[in-house]
Parts: sequence; structure tokens; C-alpha cells
Amino acid sequence: MDKQIILMITAVMMECVQIVISADEWWKPYSPPCTERENAFAFTEKPKVKVVGEDRYEISFAVKGYCDVAVAIVDPRKELVPGRGTVVRHLGAGVLGANAPAPFQKNSLKQVVYWDGKDDLGFYHKEPDKLQVRVMLGLKPVFDKRLGGTSPYNLPGNKVWGITVCEDGVYIFSGGGDGFGHCTVRKFDRDGNYVATIFPPPASLPLEKS
Repeated sequence: MDKQIILMITAVMMECVQIVISADEWWKPYSPPCTERENAFAFTEKPKVKVVGEDRYEISFAVKGYCDVAVAIVDPRKELVPGRGTVVRHLGAGVLGANAPAPFQKNSLKQVVYWDGKDDLGFYHKEPDKLQVRVMLGLKPVFDKRLGGTSPYNLPGNKVWGITVCEDGVYIFSGGGDGFGHCTVRKFDRDGNYVATIFPPPASLPLEKS
């Protein structure tokens, strides 16, 4: 009797395994209502900017398909990466179509986005006429390298809690996944090479200098 029960359970388990393996729907790294983008990365109407009022600017453009779009206000005079300028305001990013996020219009290949003259911190920019509008289509993240390379001073722990980028390098606060345990603040240059550990300080550092 016991053998029959074991055989029945084994048969059921084998059927379940077969169903899972033969399923057409595989796991994806997102859940509904996310939308698959159309790989049509071209403008049918190039981006245009028009002043429509005090501290109000209208940005319009049209695309060939429901692809992913990112719109930003950029200061070309400040460059952390040559030729890219510095983003002053992130206006919107996402896949166009039925579930297009604000400020984009849903189910529309023609888009109109407005800028209120403020930066990401909510302050009015003093020289808006010196800024540029950047509209990007078809973003594709590509792995470059691990920060710190093969150095023993690369990022410890399994979570990055904060990143600050400035002219003299990149500062990263990282540590354990639960926020406790060993945490560090390390500095890297803009090519990803380790420069220094800011925290914890070296054991040889006098208390009055820590």
C-alpha cells in the first residue's frame, strides 16, 4: 500500500515537471501592466521647443513606433562625460503606448511634454536659454565592468545604498543587504578604479583626526 502511494505521488510530480518544462510562458523580469517596446527607433517629427508662457516651455516630437523614450533638460556647458552635458531636469522616461507613464500621452506616437523651468531639486534655472532639450529613443543598457575591477577594494556587500558623482570621482556607500553589518564608503575615479576608503577609517588613524 505504501509503495502504491509513493508511486502515485512520484507520477504526479513527474507530470508537474513535464508541464513546467513544456510551458510557453517563461518568467520575465517585470510584471503587468509593463509593455513590450517596438524596436522602431526613429523620429517622424524631430523634437521642437516653443516658449508658451513665463517659465513654461513646450517640447513636441513624434516617433515611428511605440519605443522607449527619455526626455531631459541638459546643460551643455557642464560635462561629466565628454559630449553629453549634465542633466538639469529629468522630464520623463518610459515605453510609449497604452501604458505610457506621465508626462507622456497614452496611445500616441506624437508627444507633447512641458517644462516649468525648474531643475530636479525644484529650483528655477537662472539661465534657461543656455540649456538644451535631449530626447533619446531606444535605450539599451550594456554591462561595462565591475566597479573596482579585480581589486580587493571593489564593492563589498550585496547592496549599494547611495552613489554620488562629482568632478573628482565617484563616492559609493555599500554594505549588507539588511542595512547592518559591514558598511563602507569608497571613492573611485571616473574610470571605475579604486582611489580610497573614506569609511571605515584605517585603524592607524588618530582618534582626533577621525
